[in-house]
Amino acid sequence: MKRIWLFSIVFLIFVTAVGAERINVDETGLAIKGYDPVAYFRAERALQGSEEWEVSYKGARYLFVNEENRNLFQENPEAFLPAYGGYCAWAVSQDYLAGINPEAWTIRQNILYLNYNSTIQNRFEANISQLIKKADGNWQNLGEKP
Repeated sequence: MKRIWLFSIVFLIFVTAVGAERINVDETGLAIKGYDPVAYFRAERALQGSEEWEVSYKGARYLFVNEENRNLFQENPEAFLPAYGGYCAWAVSQDYLAGINPEAWTIRQNILYLNYNSTIQNRFEANISQLIKKADGNWQNLGEKP
């Protein structure tokens, strides 16, 4: 029994250290605070999803406003996931992680970027190309930090 327990801990540490993707979720595993990731692209606005149309992906729960959005996500989740695991894009560009307000968002080159609030969103958008480049460089190390 002790060996199984030890093996489980070592395996968990290995999985966490190797390729585990950091996703911004609440204590229930809900991503984007329950907002529909597909709606940002299709409705061009932030819409609260419903548990009726829930999907689990990479250990996170995503909610959708309707069956069509849910199905589109299931066909190609990576096309709709927010950058940087759903953390504040501006914060990642500054080399730290911060939560988000789902109403503070922008899409650039078909990638969804979320921000902490509208003030930070404006700051991010004012210099978006350079900040995305910085955030892209910072993300790998931030994604690996405990």
